[in-house]
Amino acid sequence: MVWVKSFLLLLFGFFYIFNPYNFTAINPIHLLFVFSLLYFVFFEHNISEMISLKVLLNYFLMVLTLFFYLLFLYIFIELDAVLNKVYVFFVTFLEVPICSLFINAFLVRNRLYDFSIYKYIHYIILIQIGFVVASFLNDDLRKWIILTSKIDNFETISNQFGLLRTYGLGSGLTYSLPMLVGLSSVITFHLLISSKVVVEKIYWILFFLLSCVTVLLNAQTGMLPILIYLFLSFVVAFFNVKTFTRLLCLVFCTYIFYVVSDYFFLSLYSDVFKRTLMRLDDVVLLLNGQTSGVFADLRDMHFLPKDEMGILFGSGLDTLGNGSDVGYIRDLHMYGVFGIVTVMPILTVVCYYAFVSIKNEFGTLISLSLFLSIPFFYAKGMLFINNDVVNTMFLLVVSYFFSRKRRHYVE
Repeated sequence: MVWVKSFLLLLFGFFYIFNPYNFTAINPIHLLFVFSLLYFVFFEHNISEMISLKVLLNYFLMVLTLFFYLLFLYIFIELDAVLNKVYVFFVTFLEVPICSLFINAFLVRNRLYDFSIYKYIHYIILIQIGFVVASFLNDDLRKWIILTSKIDNFETISNQFGLLRTYGLGSGLTYSLPMLVGLSSVITFHLLISSKVVVEKIYWILFFLLSCVTVLLNAQTGMLPILIYLFLSFVVAFFNVKTFTRLLCLVFCTYIFYVVSDYFFLSLYSDVFKRTLMRLDDVVLLLNGQTSGVFADLRDMHFLPKDEMGILFGSGLDTLGNGSDVGYIRDLHMYGVFGIVTVMPILTVVCYYAFVSIKNEFGTLISLSLFLSIPFFYAKGMLFINNDVVNTMFLLVVSYFFSRKRRHYVE
């Protein structure tokens, strides 16, 4: 019976984190939210046993402040497009936390995955990597995923400029999925170094390499956490011999991956990995003072609203498809500087406690590497939205507060 519960919770978590739009006409998170509410109504009546009511109250006050600001924009500045943002924030800041509360409650109540939210998330990412490998090897599966997706223009995005990408099963294949896998690969490397069992080391090496392949197949932005970790390791290495040893190991693993990629992936599957080669060319040209490719696109995507009112309060324009898909530029045009300032406390709290949890589990260097990756993620796309990274951070935050009362809750 335990394995059935483990499997069902794993399935729930996969749809919660990756949110695939292939099986329902509506956002799957809505169905998970309703299921979570029913669970708390019929099985868990006292939420205070799981998480402090003071924490919940402070959080919902911040959310209410955000909704009041959006209401102000709608009534006094008449930005009708803000109503869509209300829906997005309702999903992100209300439905997602309730679902994450259910996952943590069910995991602990049934003593699953050794009470570890990290082990649970790892298995979910492992399943996703399985889908990536399967869709890479079977083109029919990839086509089915693309054609059955409810995301607008998904097929065009997947085959843009004749360059293949979007391997796996989810709604953020070119955006948040590779970023989440990139973040997890930093932790994977830490587990690789700290493991003392040969079989475990082999497993973590394979997982690390497959994570890198997953990132390169979908969006190279996911490599940034690894590069940031590499840079911080260089800085720390001057003061810590142990860290320097880990750095050498990371460089070695990266070199092995490069060799394998160069002689296998990039040569046999040049049409698939051509986008990666183009990005490398863009970086080389940038170092030589020339702006091209993705960097030229990013330069052109940075433009402000036309007047001061637009900068302060936004214009209600979604710039996606209208000149820019940069996250903070889209937010600036949608609800202005004041809107970003209003939503920032929620993001700050979520990020802070998520990375405190990571720090407690894996150390400061890992936590700092992941934390510094978030601004780059915001540049890649929307941050204050239901996606793989944000959903996972909510899982970690709820788990952090939940752990304070876990002993009483289990008893």
